Amino acid sequence: MSDRSWRVQARNTAADSENKIHDDRVAAAYGFRGGLVPGVTVYGYMVPAMIHALGRAWLERGTVQVRFHAPIYEDEWVVTRYVHEGDRVKVTAERDDGTVCAAATAALEGAGEFTEYRDCPAPSHDDRPKASAESLAPGTPLGSMTSVLQITGAEAAPEALLWMANQILVQNFRLNPWIHTESHVRHFNTADPGETVTVRGVMTDAFERKGRTFAVAALAMSGREGRPLAQVRHTFIYGLKPNAQLQH
Repeated sequence: MSDRSWRVQARNTAADSENKIHDDRVAAAYGFRGGLVPGVTVYGYMVPAMIHALGRAWLERGTVQVRFHAPIYEDEWVVTRYVHEGDRVKVTAERDDGTVCAAATAALEGAGEFTEYRDCPAPSHDDRPKASAESLAPGTPLGSMTSVLQITGAEAAPEALLWMANQILVQNFRLNPWIHTESHVRHFNTADPGETVTVRGVMTDAFERKGRTFAVAALAMSGREGRPLAQVRHTFIYGLKPNAQLQH
């Protein structure tokens, strides 16, 4: 590939996860060809393009808005590429046939304000409320989560941090098959391998579109000694209907 594009064979990294939209049989009941490769994994395929285009400074003061348009399945070849648009970079993840499955806009930003959220206890696994309009209502605080970054280099941190955005939802709610559709991310410092990360947040929005129910979580991620790492606005569909593929 060129120095502005990368090609990788997709892997379904969540086939055995609690979210059964990544399971072949369950996903088929919702109209998909098989289990969906997680959006976080697809985002990970796109990160090298962002770093290549904007440099390692993107890891410590970069922003990105990424949206997932179409599914990617196990073993499909994915091409990621970027183009500069002024001071921003447009990154896409495409199938071999040219279908754009994910698109992102990344940039470098100056110092921003890091929004803190209060520390709240997480429910036990068995006491998690079922995801609903009531339990996901805007203003609902999320039980905090702590996790160690199991990565070998800082370049892998953006994907790992976004994975934590999924995990705090699973820790707080019992979700039927659900789909991550969009994230806005702002980095404040480079996250280091082995760093302990605390995630706190609150539900901020809920809406319907084309018969599907969406919710949005605002998250703050801090590292050692409370240093700011990232903020994420995380959007997901929690009300899927069987035999209705995602098109948004």
